[in-house]
Amino acid sequence: MLPKVSICMPTYNQEKYIAEAVDSVLMQQTDFDYELIIMEDYSTDRTREIVLEYKHKYPEKIVLLLNEENTGAESLIGFVNVFNYCRGQYLAFLDGDDYWTSPHKLQRQVDFLDGHEDFAICFHATELFCQEDDSFQPVINPPSPFRREKMTIEDLLERNFISTSAYMCRRSALGELPPWYLYLYIGDWPLFLLCAQHGYIGYIDEVMSRYRQHPAGIWSSNTNRGKLEGVIEMYQLINSHFSYRYSRIINNQLKKMYFKLMKEFLLENDLVNAKKCYHQCLKRWKYKEGLKNTRLLSRLGFRVCFPGLYKIFKASGSVKDGCN
Repeated sequence: MLPKVSICMPTYNQEKYIAEAVDSVLMQQTDFDYELIIMEDYSTDRTREIVLEYKHKYPEKIVLLLNEENTGAESLIGFVNVFNYCRGQYLAFLDGDDYWTSPHKLQRQVDFLDGHEDFAICFHATELFCQEDDSFQPVINPPSPFRREKMTIEDLLERNFISTSAYMCRRSALGELPPWYLYLYIGDWPLFLLCAQHGYIGYIDEVMSRYRQHPAGIWSSNTNRGKLEGVIEMYQLINSHFSYRYSRIINNQLKKMYFKLMKEFLLENDLVNAKKCYHQCLKRWKYKEGLKNTRLLSRLGFRVCFPGLYKIFKASGSVKDGCN
């Protein structure tokens, strides 16, 4: 019999956390079968040894994929390999350094999707756990404007309010992933968007997972500039993939991303790339942006387009840089 749910778990050098992640899956209380597919990406610590022990204990529950070389933290090739092994009607995801907190998580989400055929995604609230000081913070995802029972792809294009550990989707809603997906820096958000084009997004207002924030995390360890560049790349590819049906929303978000990226380049004193971002932002600027934001853009534009004059005026105290 095929499992009802397939859980995808990529892991690399997570010997401190992987057991807690796997245990949080194995504690699930369900009236259906599920499988846990672990992709171990040729770790240099004890991660592989640990997942092999779990496979030995739970051979009927765990599918173990052992890479013979490291595919790289920034590569999505390994994830796609896991995805291709999934046999379940529904897919859930859990990174090897996060964990679920409710033994009823899978059952709750399956019950929701079984009862709402026009929904492609179901997710729940997630709590942030800061590993460095062992502290918990208030619910971080989703923020209050997105705690609604029913949402659409338009909502998700504005912001990624779904944590990977909270996500469940219909396997049929994803189909075959497009080739460009393999080369993205961000993996979860575009995956959610590809699925959300086929149905509504449902929300369960209960914390059932924790996102672990630590210095070695892929997203946490990246620079602000790297994060912004990754989001911009994703928006551009998604816009093309959807044949520009959502250009109004995406261009509005790109404007914000380019504005933030321009400020990052200015902090690095990289005027060439700051100017490129300024022009990208200016192309998407609307008269309704408000006087304060328009003045700030004009001031930053003056700095990147006329650096010599800007230095003279700044030395005289006539302008502020607007980057802080």
